[in-house]
Amino acid sequence: MFRILAAKEIMSNPQKYGFHFREKDLYKVIPTHTVEVDTAVSSFGSFAQKLGINYRILKYHNPWLRYDYLPNASRKKYEIKVPKEGHFALSDDEVAPDTLESILPTPPLAVDSVIPVKTEKKKRKKKP
Repeated sequence: MFRILAAKEIMSNPQKYGFHFREKDLYKVIPTHTVEVDTAVSSFGSFAQKLGINYRILKYHNPWLRYDYLPNASRKKYEIKVPKEGHFALSDDEVAPDTLESILPTPPLAVDSVIPVKTEKKKRKKKP
């Protein structure tokens, strides 16, 4: 219990406890707008594509979406957050920024440069 309270106090007043964050260290808030849906959605993948984003981005902003469809027989209004124009829009020819090549600091090793390590297997003695 005390650890949780201590963590909350530090998170509420980081400068007081020696934590100094620069603006570039913090997450940037992605501006969104809300789309109201009062009908069933058969495929959120197609729905996201019509909005100019992909399913992954739609799920990022709406973690409450549990399935890739929305059965809405009661015609309840749902508010779906969508990033504003110019934020997170991916076209088919763009590469997502979190690809392996963009994360690795150096080029990966070629298969020829990997030297296999020989391991000796212990021989088991057979029981008579």
